[in-house]
Amino acid sequence: MRALFPSIKKYWIYLVLFVFSVVIFLIHYSIAGQAVYGDGIDYWAYLHTWYFDHDMDFTNEYEHIYNHEFNNAHPESKSPVIVKTNVTKLGKTDDIHPYGTALFFLPFFMIADGIVVIANLFHIGLLRNGYSDTYQIIVGMGSIIYTFLGLVIMEYTCVKLGVGEKIARLSTLTLFGASTLLYYGSFDVINSHGISLFLLSVFWYLLFIRASYSIRRFAAYGVLMGLAFVVRLQEALLAVPLTLVSVRALWPNFPKLVKLCVVTGIVGLLVVFPLFYQWHVLYGGWLHSSYFDGFAPTPLVGSLFDAQNGLFTKTPLIFLIVMVTPIVALCAKKYRFLMGVFSLFFVLQVVLLARHGGWIGAAYGGRMYINCTFAFVLIFALLLERSQKGISYRLLRYFCVFFIVYNMMSIGDFVLFEKMASGNKIGSESITKVKIERLLHFQY
Repeated sequence: MRALFPSIKKYWIYLVLFVFSVVIFLIHYSIAGQAVYGDGIDYWAYLHTWYFDHDMDFTNEYEHIYNHEFNNAHPESKSPVIVKTNVTKLGKTDDIHPYGTALFFLPFFMIADGIVVIANLFHIGLLRNGYSDTYQIIVGMGSIIYTFLGLVIMEYTCVKLGVGEKIARLSTLTLFGASTLLYYGSFDVINSHGISLFLLSVFWYLLFIRASYSIRRFAAYGVLMGLAFVVRLQEALLAVPLTLVSVRALWPNFPKLVKLCVVTGIVGLLVVFPLFYQWHVLYGGWLHSSYFDGFAPTPLVGSLFDAQNGLFTKTPLIFLIVMVTPIVALCAKKYRFLMGVFSLFFVLQVVLLARHGGWIGAAYGGRMYINCTFAFVLIFALLLERSQKGISYRLLRYFCVFFIVYNMMSIGDFVLFEKMASGNKIGSESITKVKIERLLHFQY
């Protein structure tokens, strides 16, 4: 860790941006009245039922009415029926999302509860219910921490791969400001994206910088891949780059290659087994999840060019990066293998997302491609290094600022005119808000 973070001063810009993201988050919280809505409700259900109920029954979590008034009300008022989710054929209250995101939020949830308990010892009177402002704000800040840890690790990995420090930082910060990371790293933070960025940053760092072909290292790969899978199921594709790198290095020693792959597979399965068991309890099948039931095949390039959710549509900088990838690979001989690995990983993402259609929803931009962020950062850094020979560093910064400003304007347009949310202080998805209003109107 000392080698990875040799000096706090060296990363002062990340501390400044972290404070900026926290301020944006708190401003949004003051307007929306809460940070948990949409998919965040599913992640929060795990936190509350684990910590307060000590069970896996989500019924009371989905009866909770998410808005500022009810989050901070005592005694708690509930909806007469569950909202946002359904009851499975086994009679269980469903939670379609895996538990990985909640697992990483749990330490901050516990810190929030500790703050509440200590505050109440001094008669400050904070509500200890697992939904109030204290819990949501602390967990939201924890999510931002994961995002910035991921950014720092990505920059460090680029430097260790031979990129200059200034260019690596410029590329990393530009991708943060000019992509969906800005939205999910400062505005809508109770989500899986910051955690996914963090886990994959550690994975790429170990795979390309701290390469080791020992049982311990491949067990670590199994842990990382398992955790990434229970955060976002699409991360099962991480097996592809790991296999390519391993085969390239160990093909002459095939028995060792097979042994290490078996170790990774066994450890990975042990990590994800609780998820399979949860599916068995909820749906009666070890490999069945309602997460897949609502998906349908979509156009192959829909996730790239869709007007609202398209990666290239909302993030033109990434379109430029993808287009110059072959040129970068040809000009930078030592990076050709990496470019090939990332290109295949990206193409497989496109195919997977077209197959299950999970990229469609009330979300900003190509959020499902956040697992490719390190590839975009590295390729853009290599492009900037080659361009730096012909133009000044100041002009390069102007070039990056343009895409950041464009992204900020795009986020503003999405929040004000496109976002499928209630638009007032409730802050939950519109369908949940309408359902709650109908239920309460019927009740009274």
